[in-house]
Order: sequence, then C-alpha cells, then structure tokens
Amino acid sequence: MQLDTIQAYRPLRRLGIVYNPTFSATELIVRADKAMLALASSAYGIGRLTAFKAAQILIDRTDPADIPVESLKRFSVIIDMATVRVLEYCSPIGLLNFAEIIES
Repeated sequence: MQLDTIQAYRPLRRLGIVYNPTFSATELIVRADKAMLALASSAYGIGRLTAFKAAQILIDRTDPADIPVESLKRFSVIIDMATVRVLEYCSPIGLLNFAEIIES
C-alpha cells in the first residue's frame, strides 16, 4: 500500500513541522523555511557575478549569446541544527567542522 502525501507528513505535523525541505541550494530556505541543509553561494557573491554579467552587456556591449554561463566557485554549507534534531538525523562530524551552524 502506498502512502499519499498527507499521510506521509502526519508524523512531521505532530512535531510542528508543516513541510521541511531537507536540502536547499539557497541560504534563505534554511533560514526562513527551516530546511536542514544548504549548499549555497552568498547573496553578495551572486550579486557580484550578476553585476559583472550586466556590465559585460551594458557597458562592454558584449552580445549576451557570446557570454558563457558561469557559476560561482565558492559555496557555503549551512546546517539548521533545530531541524536536524527534529528529524532525528546525525550530521557527519566532518561536515560540522566547516559548516555554518544555525539554530532557528
């Protein structure tokens, strides 16, 4: 028998969690929506890359089709320990050594 989505989330709702994504690619989801973990770039870094791309188009007059797609080279690991405890998960010690730990 397959559980539907509502049945699957009932144990979490009893703990006060309506819905918790486990992993996120953005910092805000961990901080605001209590995701357990994020591998994200800082908003500052994203803004700098966006400004650089905009300058290439608007100032240097580079055709957008000629600009390569890039991603940032640096990322942060952010762990919400309150969510980790609620989900009864043990974070790897190696990850805790360099992650930013928050308590929401």
